[in-house]
Amino acid sequence: MKETRKLLDDGRIDPSKHDITAKFETKDMGAIELIREENGTWVRVLNVVVFKNNKIYRHIINKVDIEH
Repeated sequence: MKETRKLLDDGRIDPSKHDITAKFETKDMGAIELIREENGTWVRVLNVVVFKNNKIYRHIINKVDIEH
């Protein structure tokens, strides 16, 4: 979370420019897939959060370079 905050604060990630390609949410999990540019490279990001007892139990982020 601290690293994400730094990325947002110094402008390396701008959520207004994200191309959200998929969203999914249930009571126990949420997932979002998006495409964004990072340092001149386009990446596809999959962000998954699993909840247990109303708290984050697992948080997984996968990122791969793509041609856009």
